[in-house]
Amino acid sequence: MDEGLSWDALKGLAVAFAFLVSVGTIAMGYGKLRSRVEANERRAEIAERRAERACEKVDVEAAKLAAFREQAVREFVSIETLGALEQRIISAVDRLADRLDRLFETKSDG
Repeated sequence: MDEGLSWDALKGLAVAFAFLVSVGTIAMGYGKLRSRVEANERRAEIAERRAERACEKVDVEAAKLAAFREQAVREFVSIETLGALEQRIISAVDRLADRLDRLFETKSDG
């Protein structure tokens, strides 16, 4: 009875083949998933470094802005001070105009 492989042997081979295909598919799926995870981890590391550099730039610009604000407070004139100075200048010009008016009145009278 040399019919080749028996039905039971074929079933065993089919089960073994299906098992190997299943294991291979799982292994390939795991490999693909693992490579995606690694790629995403690299992207996350790059993004984290970029974020750190951006934070450093923000810190530098914040320090520059704080220094400018301090300088502005020390050097720039406040609105109240500017208003008071304007009033002093207007008063001085008005007094000068009054003096000139009196001078011209005195000259025209004489």
